[in-house]
Amino acid sequence: MSDYTYPAEFIAKAKKRIQAQLDGNGVDPKNITFEVMTQGIGEFTAQTRYTLDCAVETAQVKGKTTKGTQVPQGQLQTEIKKWVTAAQSDQSFDTKAKSIIKKVELGGFGANKLSLPYSGGAVQFCEHYQCNQCGGKGQAQCYACRGQGRTQCPQCYGQGLINCIICRGQGKIQNGDQWVTCTECQGRMQVFCPQCHGQKNIPCTQCQSKGSSNCTACNAQGANTHIATIKPQLIIDGIINVQELDDIPKRMVAKAGAASLAMGGHLDIRETKAPEQKDEERAWYENAPEDTNKHAVFYSAKMPWALMKLTIGKIQDEIGMAGTKGAIADDGKWMDKVIDPVLTLMKRAAMGDGYVAGLLKEASDTARVSRETLSAVITKGPKKAMPIIAATYPLGLSKATIQSFVKDTYLALKRVTRRPRYIGLGIGLAVSTALYYYWFKMGGIALIEPTTKGMAYGLFALPLPLGILINIFCIKGLGWISLRSVTSSLNLPANKLPAMGKAGLYGIAGNVALWLGLMIL
Repeated sequence: MSDYTYPAEFIAKAKKRIQAQLDGNGVDPKNITFEVMTQGIGEFTAQTRYTLDCAVETAQVKGKTTKGTQVPQGQLQTEIKKWVTAAQSDQSFDTKAKSIIKKVELGGFGANKLSLPYSGGAVQFCEHYQCNQCGGKGQAQCYACRGQGRTQCPQCYGQGLINCIICRGQGKIQNGDQWVTCTECQGRMQVFCPQCHGQKNIPCTQCQSKGSSNCTACNAQGANTHIATIKPQLIIDGIINVQELDDIPKRMVAKAGAASLAMGGHLDIRETKAPEQKDEERAWYENAPEDTNKHAVFYSAKMPWALMKLTIGKIQDEIGMAGTKGAIADDGKWMDKVIDPVLTLMKRAAMGDGYVAGLLKEASDTARVSRETLSAVITKGPKKAMPIIAATYPLGLSKATIQSFVKDTYLALKRVTRRPRYIGLGIGLAVSTALYYYWFKMGGIALIEPTTKGMAYGLFALPLPLGILINIFCIKGLGWISLRSVTSSLNLPANKLPAMGKAGLYGIAGNVALWLGLMIL
């Protein structure tokens, strides 16, 4: 609409946000002006398509069960597909589906691959299949007798004979001073087994001499059951036709995101009827064209917008505002231009182009963003500092600029502590050398009498960790003192000890070399 006027209250709100961000960054609020270049209302459509799918949970049950609808063996997947097709073709499907979609946030507008429970509850199918263990007979060969109906006698171990218990297998018994033939075994030393009576085996107690028993794999029913529980789900996915907008509002929506604008309440969304389809001439042997409007909810959306010229002193840029709440959808890179002098100072400090502490002081005095970045890097580290600065300056400041700014700040702080850290390295190595010399050459090790071989080895190694700790203390201590002298002049905290950098590696390597040299010599 050419005669549309974007609300002045939204423009004033945007100006207030920008002024708050520029406050303390070397910009006079009086030098900030807005000029509306073009404005209007963008109209576009959207649709949310839906289809019925199902999650299938399967379980196996011993024996035959009638739980659920029984289907022929091998037809379970086919029946599931038939059920889904029939449910989706039902006349009530669209009504139920749309009632579910309307309960979704924004009434389903912009939905992105959502899966929702479909009304009607779970459905079960059962499929009987032959038991592999018994071949569908319900009876399996007895494992105890292997189908023979009889098992080996446990008393005689299948021999049929046992040692005579009267003569203990000797065939003779003592009668006074004489040995006489055993009357029980008649001198044969063995008698028939009393349990199997010489038959060597006994009836199987597991199968009652039948040779087979109920199949435990199918509970003697000859078949097992495969149960499939179908849980219907409505799969919805939204399509937003932002290509229907003109170039300027389309650029705003593409940058902010149509779904994000809708979630923030910046769009006027209404459900609408399906667009009419054009009849296509088709040959008699062709099928009728598919109804593409089926299984979809359609929406119309309106978005007021305005493109304004932002002037900050000599800096000019474009600001795009969109939506019924005055969202800044496209704000250029004006903040990059505002803090460009500070970026130059930080880059010089990171490269050591001048007195680093003085460059940091100048940058901190020039713009608030410098002090905030210095504070975030010192207290949180460079990785955590980036999202902090991005949240503090959400408008007009590109991600690349934030990354470069934080990186240069971190390198500048490292350069501030570089010389003190190497001085600390030299002091630490000197103290460590004196410690090793005293320990190995002046008899320091002799002050402690080793009680074990392991303790003797430990006494040789004892000075090394002490020397490394001394080096770390000297490097970090002098680095912190140097950093504290700079941050105190900027009224910034310096609670974290600076990193050791390469000085720490040199300190560890130097200590190991000194310890080995003096120990060997």
